[in-house]
Amino acid sequence: MALLNIFKKKNEASATPHAQTTPVLVREQKEVMHEKKSTAGTIRVGSLLLRPLVTEKGTRQNTQNQYAFVVAPTTNKIEVRQAVEAVYNIRPIKVNMLRVQGKKIRYGRTMGVTKAWKKAIVTLPKGKTIQIYEGV
Repeated sequence: MALLNIFKKKNEASATPHAQTTPVLVREQKEVMHEKKSTAGTIRVGSLLLRPLVTEKGTRQNTQNQYAFVVAPTTNKIEVRQAVEAVYNIRPIKVNMLRVQGKKIRYGRTMGVTKAWKKAIVTLPKGKTIQIYEGV
């Protein structure tokens, strides 16, 4: 009989007046989910900027005020620009995006592929820097 109660609860929930309210845009819900308060009091957009990309090439680009980040695969340049501005309080001059394909690897006889990911290269104005190596 518990199975029938599940269906009854669903019907009662859909009959409530809250189900007839105006729908919130999906884009607004995403932005609300991305904003989180950290312990330092700054706003972090953790689901857009996944982590800074620390490589040899990236450290050479730091001298030209370019910083690389691993970003979520669904983000675009505008969202990355807003995220960098929210996290580091610096408005970027330019944002370049590129997709990195997964590499073919082998596990014994089995072939596999590593995960594809997306990279953002952010160019900052002259004189502005990001302390990227503090948490790495």
